[in-house]
Amino acid sequence: MLTGLLSCLLPAAVLAGTGDCHAIKDADQRRYCLGLTRKSSGDCYAVRQPDLWQLCLAQVKGQTSHCHSIRQSYQRRLCLALVR
Repeated sequence: MLTGLLSCLLPAAVLAGTGDCHAIKDADQRRYCLGLTRKSSGDCYAVRQPDLWQLCLAQVKGQTSHCHSIRQSYQRRLCLALVR
């Protein structure tokens, strides 16, 4: 699920402004988008899905330590590739 989410959100989040993020209906996806566009860990902490929460923090803070908390190995590897 996260892989599909990433393929949909990452390009949009990189190009999106905060106004575009507010148009996202799913609350976790919206908070993830806001976290990336604002570079705000506070928005990341509002994400409820644990793996997406860790991914958001890893990307915003630029710390691979958050990637290691992701449960699925392929998602963890994806996170590590994005943060490095």
